Amino acid sequence: MATAKTQTVMATFSRDKDKNLTVSYVDVDGTKVVNQRVHLPTRLIHEALTEEQAALARYSYRHAGHYLIPTYEQWEAGFLRESLLMNELMHWFRVACILQNRKATGKRAEKIIADVCARSFSTQSQPIIGDPTEAERLEYFQDAYREAGIDPDAPADENT
Repeated sequence: MATAKTQTVMATFSRDKDKNLTVSYVDVDGTKVVNQRVHLPTRLIHEALTEEQAALARYSYRHAGHYLIPTYEQWEAGFLRESLLMNELMHWFRVACILQNRKATGKRAEKIIADVCARSFSTQSQPIIGDPTEAERLEYFQDAYREAGIDPDAPADENT
């Protein structure tokens, strides 16, 4: 039976004078530093988040986003600028779940966020320590919904 090889990825976030975000990380082979500029759109594409989307956004902000963005309102506006809104929400929900599983806070949490984001930019699939199982992910979904006052057991149409 083959075992998955895990690799520590050192990554950092930086902003230039125009406030553009850049992620710097070592590529999968460990041979070179990759600097990837992250495009931050400026115009809103979506009018508002649904109740369920807002629950996931609040949960991800509380457990991960506050390390990167100073206010929830700015965090939410970032999602409203995304053309692939649900993909972005699910990415940050996953990051929040990983931080929860690893019980990470402070500088350690910031390093884990940078690591997960660097791995998400990679073209090769890599295991991430603390990645939630389907059962754990469902539990975190239910927690996020309950915190937002949404019954996680109600049929979808009752929550809208």
